[in-house]
This record gives sequence, structure tokens and C-alpha cells, in this order.
Amino acid sequence: MKISLIFSLIFTGLFAFGVNAQITVNVTNVSAPGLCDGTATVDTNNLVAAASLTWMQGSTVLQNGGYMINNLCAGQYSLIFM
Repeated sequence: MKISLIFSLIFTGLFAFGVNAQITVNVTNVSAPGLCDGTATVDTNNLVAAASLTWMQGSTVLQNGGYMINNLCAGQYSLIFM
């Protein structure tokens, strides 16, 4: 049974990304049901400052700023670029 983290990327404001711009979210799923040891790291290729990122689950802010978040349970998350 695979327990997964699902991420959405949400952009707010004006962004002028070039044609070859690439933003990647690397996810490590939880190791077993009921554990909250998942992680996510975003690579913005220096297009977005870490301070402008907000990690969320539903309407709950989990972390303001940072390219990495730890101790995630299985579920759906959003990463907002402001």
C-alpha cells in the first residue's frame, strides 16, 4: 500500500518566468500508514525567494518561507508562491 503526499502549486501576483523556467517539487512519501515522516523540497532554480513561499494543507498554513518542509502526514498540500 502506497501512502502518498499530493502537491499543488499556486502562483499569486505577477511572475515573468522564461520559456525554460522550471520549478520542481521533490516529495518523499511517508514510510508507513499513520506516520508523519514525509518531506517535500521545492527547487525554484532561483526564480522565487524562499521567503515568498507558503506551505499549506487546506486553509491551514504549515510554514511560511523555506524551500523544504518536514514531518508531513499522507495527504494533500499546497505550495503558494507570492
